[in-house]
Amino acid sequence: MSKDIYMTGRTKLERQRKVTQYDKGRMCEHEDCTVTLSMYNKKTLCFNHSPKEQGRIRGWIDPAKKKG
Repeated sequence: MSKDIYMTGRTKLERQRKVTQYDKGRMCEHEDCTVTLSMYNKKTLCFNHSPKEQGRIRGWIDPAKKKG
């Protein structure tokens, strides 16, 4: 049998889109907090100081009515 009948997998994955990056060395905006935020975190507060959000349990949310 020849090798032509076998499919070969892709060896290199191509990115679908560029990852958004923010400034390096950003600090949490809460007073007296010295946590350095990740360059991939779009929020201005660290996990401990950011408002807590509950994920959607079920159902569909209209994007036009979505907050933020």
